[in-house]
Amino acid sequence: MSDTITTHNARSTAQNGETIMLPGLDLWSPVLACGAEWNAKLHEGFTALSCEWQEFVSRRLQDDLGLVRVVSSSQSSEEAWIACVKFWQKAADDYALEFAAISKLTGQIFTSGIDAVQHQMHPTPETGPASKAA
Repeated sequence: MSDTITTHNARSTAQNGETIMLPGLDLWSPVLACGAEWNAKLHEGFTALSCEWQEFVSRRLQDDLGLVRVVSSSQSSEEAWIACVKFWQKAADDYALEFAAISKLTGQIFTSGIDAVQHQMHPTPETGPASKAA
């Protein structure tokens, strides 16, 4: 009977958006807050990285398929050769720029994760103190 009442109270508390206090959990609050902020920053960063990569692959796929179209419609072998040379030059430039963009985003992911941890460990007056155990 007691377990049923406890389960019901915990469920209604969670549904109302209230915090469920468990014994010893308040000691872990700073760790959980730090982990949550770190995870959110990493998620944002990896989402941006994923979007950047998908857009790049989409652009490159258009160029790759365009090469087939241009080469197949070439009137001479010289036209096909020029199209291939232009294609590979553009591909090299595109991949170099994408490497730079991915490197920049990766650096931002690392620094945002470190900043999130430092923010929780050393709060500023504007953000208020991290949840401290009394």
